[in-house]
Amino acid sequence: MPNVLYITNLPTPYRLPLYRELGQRLALEGVLLEIFFLGYSRSDRAWNIGEEDFAGLKYSIAKHPSQILIRDAAAAIARSRPAVVVLAWAMDLAALRLMLHCRLRGIPCIVVSGETLRSAANNPYAFLRNIFRRPVFRFASAFITYGTGSTEYLLASGVEPERVVTGINVVDTDYFSRCVDELRINGAAAEERARYGESFSCHLLFVGYLLPEKGMMNVLAAFGGIERSDIALHVVGSGPEMDALRSRVERDGLAGRVFFHGYRQIDQLPLYYALADILIFPSLEEVFGLVMVEGAAAGLPMIASANAGGTADVVNDGVNGIIIDPADIDSIAAAIARLADDPALRRAMGAASRRVAGGTLNLRESARRYMDVIMRYIRR
Repeated sequence: MPNVLYITNLPTPYRLPLYRELGQRLALEGVLLEIFFLGYSRSDRAWNIGEEDFAGLKYSIAKHPSQILIRDAAAAIARSRPAVVVLAWAMDLAALRLMLHCRLRGIPCIVVSGETLRSAANNPYAFLRNIFRRPVFRFASAFITYGTGSTEYLLASGVEPERVVTGINVVDTDYFSRCVDELRINGAAAEERARYGESFSCHLLFVGYLLPEKGMMNVLAAFGGIERSDIALHVVGSGPEMDALRSRVERDGLAGRVFFHGYRQIDQLPLYYALADILIFPSLEEVFGLVMVEGAAAGLPMIASANAGGTADVVNDGVNGIIIDPADIDSIAAAIARLADDPALRRAMGAASRRVAGGTLNLRESARRYMDVIMRYIRR
């Protein structure tokens, strides 16, 4: 039985469902999928992942986690003898070393890339990164991208179109849709909304890691500027900017309208999406933005940053959301006020978001696109 070795950085609750879907589809073709986790991460978020989350997956984890020393990954390739290797974490030096390792052994190597033109240009080490990425662009058998923005970056870097497949960066949208619907139907969402008082006719939601580049300072400036006592803002997440955001809320007299919920595990998130009327995604810089995919699955209209790589794939301006310049506080305020004042528009946009999630933003479509590339090399 031919096998595929999928090498990535670490297990996350957002990616495991995709691996499971892909593994099941490959198994139908007589191909085995094995996941190898390098075991490192640049994030300090503490995901709760148990053995049950790995059900149905063949996987292993590096014994000596390192961004540079990749001997465990090379050993996994030697042990597995894969027909295809997928490298899915970053186009860094470790990825290049593994790619050359595979090339010397005649193993096709597919690279998963989320980089965009904007994120590449804004990286402080752009010049050095571009130097060692040239052999990556040249020697990779194929690329699967996070979305349209990532594809544009590869094409602009000289990668031939026939080696690039525009993938779909998704979460388990069926899970989010199902949970949100259940919470709305059984009254749990309405009960949660009631906890904040009857004066709020509209609930605005932000979900994310609290860093300056997430743009929440601008949202607070816009939120304070519109002086609306009927709109509540819920902030779900933690991070280095938490204290500064809390201080801004106190300083601007927003304490009764802005609610900080802290970090929440993935199974706790549907409640916040279910109680919300609008999702706001204001990142000043973002490679993709999976929060928008969750918002689409929840059937929410979105106020989305034009600077995020995933906005073009998730949000159709005026159809299922409003695309804003995240540095323009007036445009953020106008978008919030427009959606808050028009429940019919929110419902229409929310329904459109659900259609997008059902059509392309789901595990089935994402796995299909991975399959198309992988099976091309398996059949060879």
